[in-house]
Parts: sequence; C-alpha cells; structure tokens
Amino acid sequence: MSSPPPSPPSEPTRRLPRSLWLGLGVPSFALLVVMPLLANTDVYVAGIPLLFLWVFACFPLTSLCLYLAWRMDQKHYPEDTPNSTEEASR
Repeated sequence: MSSPPPSPPSEPTRRLPRSLWLGLGVPSFALLVVMPLLANTDVYVAGIPLLFLWVFACFPLTSLCLYLAWRMDQKHYPEDTPNSTEEASR
C-alpha cells in the first residue's frame, strides 16, 4: 500500500512588508485619521492651535518613518549599499 502523493505547495500569501506599513501607514494614519479628530478643538500650545502643531509635527514624523522603513528594508537589497572597495577605488 503506497502513501498518497504529496499535495502541491500552496501559493504563498502576499503580505506587505513591515517597512511599507511603517513608511506609508503611520504617516497616512497621522494625517488622515488624527487630523479630523483635532480639527474642532480649541486647544492652543504655546499660542499655536493644536491642529497646526500636529501638522508641523507630522513633517519630521514622516521623515523618521521613511528613514526607519528604509533601514528595515535595506538588508533585502545589499546591492544598494555602498561597497568600501568601490569607494576606495574612485
């Protein structure tokens, strides 16, 4: 009595990498979800409306998220990292 043939490997599910969620998801959430929640507040911080302060804070937050996403994803693309021997030969 022979064993049944092995089933073919199932197609892997496509998942978005964490770096994509960090680089696009966090800044999008910060602007598209949090901004409407702050739109009708009368809170001021150092004389600046909280909404404006949040929008200005999103600029460095977005840059930080993109940098961290790039650092997380950099190990998947070693050809993009500069090689010390190439730099020395120039």
